[in-house]
Parts: sequence; structure tokens; C-alpha cells
Amino acid sequence: MGIYGYIAFFFLISFLSSNYYNLKNYSLKYISALLVFLLFILIFGLRGMETGNDTKSYIDMFYDISQGNPDSFVFQSKEYLYIKSTEFVIFLGGDFRAYLIFSAILMFTPILYVLKETNSINAITLAAFLALGPFFFFHSGIRQAIAISFYSLSILFLIRGLIFRFILFLVVAANFHISVLLALPFIIAIKWKYNKWIYYGLLFISFLISFRPQTLVSIVYIGLSVIPEKYQIFLISGLSYNNTSLGIKSVFLFMLGIILVFCLSREFNRFKIYILNLSFLYIVLYNLFGNILILSRIPIYYVVFFVASLSFVFDFFDSKSKLSVRFLVFVCLFVFYIRVLFTDPYSVMVG
Repeated sequence: MGIYGYIAFFFLISFLSSNYYNLKNYSLKYISALLVFLLFILIFGLRGMETGNDTKSYIDMFYDISQGNPDSFVFQSKEYLYIKSTEFVIFLGGDFRAYLIFSAILMFTPILYVLKETNSINAITLAAFLALGPFFFFHSGIRQAIAISFYSLSILFLIRGLIFRFILFLVVAANFHISVLLALPFIIAIKWKYNKWIYYGLLFISFLISFRPQTLVSIVYIGLSVIPEKYQIFLISGLSYNNTSLGIKSVFLFMLGIILVFCLSREFNRFKIYILNLSFLYIVLYNLFGNILILSRIPIYYVVFFVASLSFVFDFFDSKSKLSVRFLVFVCLFVFYIRVLFTDPYSVMVG
């Protein structure tokens, strides 16, 4: 699907979700949500085999797993549930295309459930998912995409106090991509107590570091000096950083971060406070780690809650301002979406 197809997809998803919670007819709401779900499945399941930086590697791993050699690289190095999910598709007689469709179902079912349960299916939130969220990354990183989805679901259950379900889906996520354990310690942000100076301080410092990622890399180098040299070599190889972007996304997120702090000062609903804290955490982590290779995938584990928070951060504006701000944010999201299409960091436009 070409650029125009992805642009049409952006507006179609936004349109289908725009009046989701204004619909009084349950059947229409169900059909609207189902269409959004099916569109995501079609985009990911029926995409070209060249689409996505890592798709070729997944094709090779799929056929390695189909050979059933327990001594192969895949069986020795990849996570348990990734292998078992692939074996399940093969057992049913499916090819790699069938696995793409199955993996898309695993990616989007938990995410859409989280958005539904947080009352967050609307044009702004799904536009944010497409433009700033993991939509394009999901074309490439299948294992981590599934891990992000189930990790988001586990956090939702943690917020609700359902500890067994939290642990269950955390284990599921880790058994698709072990990197979820790097994101797990930051979960303490859920219970942050509001202090505007701490929030603004974290936001401002992380914003400055986003323009000079080498500062954080230098600090990490100092920390690495205390670990064995053979591990230093692996970690240092991943500490390359990107300092070539204009930082427009960081500026946009910084402005939304200010709005989040404003909302936190006036929000008394505990559930929404937890969502806002996780949303704020995503912005801070993106600013800190977004330009550093080995750490850049940590923030994305919290992006679903950033997306969800956009469903109610504008509630504190008056009616006239709310409409104008939401429209401005939607336009900005569309610009970011177009920018990603043309820069194409995940090789989406080749197939």
C-alpha cells in the first residue's frame, strides 16, 4: 500500500472512531470498533513481504521453526511464546502470511481492549497511535509489538488491583520479548505523588537531554565502568545516538507534558491520575532515551497510556478552547504521520 493508501487509512480510522462513544446504539458501537480492529488486521496481515525492516528475518525464523530443529539459532535464542505461537500457526497448516495475520490479532486485541476500558477510542487517540505511537514500528518488530500490547494490558490490570492478571500478562509479554523487563522498573511512576516542581523539573531536564543525548550516554559510560569488560563491549555497541533530528516531536511532547502537569494538578479520579502519570512517564522516557539505540525501545512500552490520556486531558479546557486545541493537536498528529511516511524509518513504503 502506497503513501496515499496510508493517508486514506489515517482518515478512515479517525472517522470510524470519532463518534464511537457518542453512539447510543450498542450495535453501531460494536460495528464501529470491529471495523477499526479489522482494518488494523488487514493492514498488518496483508502487507507486502518486503514491508518492515525485520520482516525478512521473521520469514527466515518462521521457516527455521517449521524445520523443528531444537539446536537451531531460533530455538536457542528466541522467546518461548514466540516460538510456540509460530508452531501453532504451522500446526494449523498456515504459512508466513497466516502468521502475520495471527500476530496482528495478538498485537491489536489487547491494545484496543485497553483503549475501550479507559474510554479512549476516539479520533485524537487513534490519530496519536498512528502518528506518535507504535503503528509504524509494529510493521517491523513483531515480537516486541506483541510484548508491548500484552504489557499494556497487564498494567491496566495492575491499576485495577488485579495482581494475578497483571503477573499473568506480564509473563506473556516477557515470553514474546524479554526487553519488557527493562521497562518494568519504571512502573513505579503509577504512584507518583503530585508535586508540580518535580514534574516540571523532570519534564524540563529530559527535554534538554533530548537535544543532547550524548550527555546521558556519557553518564551511562561512567556507570558501565563497574561491570565486567565482556559485558561493556555489548552495551557500549548499543550506545550510539542520533542527534540529527530537528527535535520537533520533542517540542510537541514537551507542550503536551505541560498540559499533563496542569491536568494532574486538578484531577481527583485515581484511575485517571494513574493514566496521566504513565502518560507523563512516556514523555520523559522518550526525551531521555528516544535517540539512544539500545534504550530507544523502552519508552514505547508506555505509549498506549500516553495515547489513552489524550481522551481526557482536554476536559479541563472550556468548550470553545477544547474544540480549538483538539483540532490543533489533530493537525499536528497528521503532520507527524506524514513525516514518518516520507522518512520511512521502518521501511513501510517498500511493499
